Formats: sequence, C-alpha cells, structure tokens
Amino acid sequence: MMSLVKHSTMQDDYLVLYIPGMCGTWLNWLVNQHDNFPQYNVSLKLYKNDLEERIPLDVGCLGGDWYIYKHMKPDFRSWGDYIRDIKHCGLSIHHSVRTTDLQGGEGDITPEIFLNSTFEENRHIRRLGEVNNESFIKDSVKVLCNHGCFNETSQTDKLYTVDKELLIKIKDDMKPKKIIVPIFNTADDSILKRWIMFRAYHTRVRASTFNSELINCKTIWQNTFDLIMQENSYGTDVHYVDMKKLISGDNDEYLKLCEALDEQPIPNIQEEITSYRDILSNVASHFDRISQKNC
Repeated sequence: MMSLVKHSTMQDDYLVLYIPGMCGTWLNWLVNQHDNFPQYNVSLKLYKNDLEERIPLDVGCLGGDWYIYKHMKPDFRSWGDYIRDIKHCGLSIHHSVRTTDLQGGEGDITPEIFLNSTFEENRHIRRLGEVNNESFIKDSVKVLCNHGCFNETSQTDKLYTVDKELLIKIKDDMKPKKIIVPIFNTADDSILKRWIMFRAYHTRVRASTFNSELINCKTIWQNTFDLIMQENSYGTDVHYVDMKKLISGDNDEYLKLCEALDEQPIPNIQEEITSYRDILSNVASHFDRISQKNC
C-alpha cells in the first residue's frame, strides 16, 4: 500500500520563494535530495525544438508543491489543511508519469498525474508516490501559484513587489525554519533564455520579440532583486543562492546551501548540476538560433 506523506510538529519545513523562471522548481527539488529530506522524484517536461529534437524544457518536483489556494476558490489553504487534504484523498492517486510533452507553440501539457478522485480541487494533491525517503524529518516546498508571494503586476511594471500580507500569512502558518531564495546574476543569460522559451511555448511569445523580451525580463529581475535585498523583503532568516554560481558547479556556493540546510553534501552533486546545466544550455541554443534568424 502506498504510504502517506507525513508531517509532524518535530519536522523542519523549508520554503523556496522565487521569481517565475528563476529555476526555483529545480532548486526546490535539489534541496529535497539531501539525506533528511523526502528525496522527491523529478519529472522532465519535454518539447520539440527547431531541430525536431524532443528535449527537456522544464523540470517538475510534484512532491514539493504547496497549493495555497483550493481550485477555483480564493480561500487561503493552510499548510496543515493541505497536509490533511493529501492524507484524505491520497489513496485515490494511483499512477504517476515521469515525462510529459509540451506541444510546441500550443502550450498544452500532458497531465502528469491521473486521479480516480471526482473532486476537481484534488487534482492538485500530487505529493503521494513521489517520496523516496520515507524516514524524512525535513521537507521543502514551493508555493503555487504565486511562487514569490508577489503582488499582482501589469505589463508596464518593471519589477515585482512582495505581498507582505500574504508572506506573513504563509510564514505564520507554516513557520519555515528557513526561506531559500534563488537570486539572479546578470552574467548568465541561459536562465533568462530558457524562461523566454518556456513562455513562448505557453503564451506564444513571438520570435521577433525574443531579444527585446530578454532585455525587458533582465531589467525586471534585476530591479526586483535589488528591491528585495534593499528592503529585506523576505525577512532575516533567509538564504540566498546565486544560481549562476550554483549551476556553473561552484562548490563553495553549494556548500553554503548545505550549511543553511544543516545537511551533508549530496555525493553526486556535480552530476545533478551538470544534468540541469545541459537542459539550460540546450534550450538557450534554441533561443540563439531563433534570434539569429530574426535579426
């Protein structure tokens, strides 16, 4: 019988907050691979590039999701209620697919989880069956669908601002031991290029606007991080991860993360980093080929 995801008052919970596109799902998955964490599965979301190759565009960590709102309802769903919802409907989840396809240009995603449940809101309960370490005493999640606890923005806004009321509600409710925040290094465009390609396959960003989108996105990200650091928007118990350094294999940056988690390094950490770096590089190459054609 499939075991239930546990949660106890003795468990240390961590929270990953990030700007959409900042590789937060992968970072959350990586955090969860350490010895005392659940070691959730990773899923690859594939798409077909201009060379007719089916390659990863994104990754998923279904176990590390916390949907703070019930489906089609504005009511805040507490961490405790979310865990209880998982336990209530958990046994109705019977199958998980590790690889999905993003249909190029259309933005349709093949469902990754099939449910027996007839409750629409239970489609978001995806943590069961994703745990590989049932003796975990720590857990890390990202917030859905507002990854960074941001206020609503318009197309003319040049930065995201933290919704302090929502952040306080989440922190008071979950009481995370530490918040993990990936930060942007302007020296690395591969993260930005992957995000623009991701958006192109979901919102039909036109190829002719790719370069201007790159500049605009870089401005928004940099402005947002400058404000977050200046105002200490997420509080004091925060660990910032330089994603450029981490993804490039900088061991010192990774060891800082281990220290923040109070965990031993993952033995094959460089292999895991290389695998994700290859995903970014391949998608960035696709971006470059399209941009050159539209110059």
